[in-house]
Amino acid sequence: IADYAGTFDGNGKTITGLNFNQSTTSDVGLFATIAGGGTVKNLTLADVNITAATYAGAVAGQNDGTIENCSVTGSVASHVDGADSFVGGITGENHGTITGCAAAGSVTVENGSYVGGIAGWHRGGSITDCHSSATVTAMAFVGGIAGQSNATITACYSTGKVAATKNGVDNSYAGGVVGYNSNKEAILTACYATGSVSGDGSNVGGVVGNNTYSTITA
Repeated sequence: IADYAGTFDGNGKTITGLNFNQSTTSDVGLFATIAGGGTVKNLTLADVNITAATYAGAVAGQNDGTIENCSVTGSVASHVDGADSFVGGITGENHGTITGCAAAGSVTVENGSYVGGIAGWHRGGSITDCHSSATVTAMAFVGGIAGQSNATITACYSTGKVAATKNGVDNSYAGGVVGYNSNKEAILTACYATGSVSGDGSNVGGVVGNNTYSTITA
């Protein structure tokens, strides 16, 4: 569903085995895109298997609305060669509100970047009270919660492995919580990570790979 503007209340139910194999398609997820007035809440997606080109997440490819109390287990992946992939366990790109969500399993981009356990690119809005145990792997801009953040992240944590695989190239931008915290609006508060973080280049950190003009507190 594209540009979903209604309210989808899962009422605590589970959808099992959601499968998309659309390696040449962008905006892939249970909802392709959630519009500014849209809400998806109280839903579990178990054993997902999603493969897309760019902008992929189990709940939504892109979110401009609200995702609340949703959890995901399984695999979200992109195999586009050398692209800015924007892939996340919950959503590929977030410009809305994500609250109380969780991801487990794997988020993998073979030859791309901007990949996170919750959101690949947290472009705007907020991510609050979320956690990820997913293994997150991409070439660069990789984070346990978000690959790149331009907005607030509060009270989130990651326990999964984070790895940047851009061999021999500087600027891995790999972080336990955020790979690249990129501007003064990217405020990170009360977040932590316990998983391993690795990258062959520079800009690799336990919490943030690179923090530019941003505030990290608690």
